[in-house]
Amino acid sequence: MIPHAHLMCVDDIKIMLDAVKNNDQIYDAAETSNILEQVFDLNLMNIGDTKSYWREFIDAMTHKNGGNKTIHYSYPNLRAKLDQYI
Repeated sequence: MIPHAHLMCVDDIKIMLDAVKNNDQIYDAAETSNILEQVFDLNLMNIGDTKSYWREFIDAMTHKNGGNKTIHYSYPNLRAKLDQYI
């Protein structure tokens, strides 16, 4: 995904985030957070149209982790990046 992140359209971002959210093997992979952070950074040109998808994803992952915003699988670094654009 990373090499093509700058080419991803709004729908691609939504599909990717839904895949992570709905697939525990992807969600539980140790490097998923790093990959998503890189995709986020490389796709900033679409942030105006994708920030709601990113927010929905982060909120769902935080809920899945009992509301704890600081643990790894709640994507705290990604949350911090997104908060800069809201």
